[in-house]
Amino acid sequence: MALAERYGISVLVSITNPAGWAMTAQGPNPELTSQVVYNLASQYPRTIFAIELFPEANTAHGWGAPPNPMAYTTVLVKTKTALQTLDHSVIIVVGGLVPGSSNSAPGEIDDLKFLQGLYDTGAKPYISTVGVYLQVIDSNLMTASSGNERRVLRHYEDLRQVMLKNQQVEGNLWVTGFSMPMDFYSSNAS
Repeated sequence: MALAERYGISVLVSITNPAGWAMTAQGPNPELTSQVVYNLASQYPRTIFAIELFPEANTAHGWGAPPNPMAYTTVLVKTKTALQTLDHSVIIVVGGLVPGSSNSAPGEIDDLKFLQGLYDTGAKPYISTVGVYLQVIDSNLMTASSGNERRVLRHYEDLRQVMLKNQQVEGNLWVTGFSMPMDFYSSNAS
């Protein structure tokens, strides 16, 4: 962090894998999470640009418990409220959502339904940036989402539609990462 500050590099910190003692039956403890985020943001005010709260929150793997929009909203509200006392701003990247489908596996909630669940539980005033993580994408990078196939780079358009439906016109989308498909290089070789 000292080197990042020295060279003027902004840092994104992802809060992941909370320890057992930092968990509740609904997921990460809101009070402990807000303390960790506040401490990081206040310790590194000129370095930490954004903090991603539990990427893959719409999966049991990312949330540490069955995914729950209401529990996530509670963590988000507590965290954003704690950060209001700082004299600098930190972007909170919400969700780090992974594309799902109508046939999501047990322990997962479709990312579009999860995002809508956040809005339904009153998270809108606390959402400025929605995160998406595209682990596996189709070989044609510019294909639009269709039906159950959302493993495309342009899936962010579907998330944006949920944001607009909920009057989140000013909100941002943050693509934390995506993987290039294995067949991309062979199909695009010259």
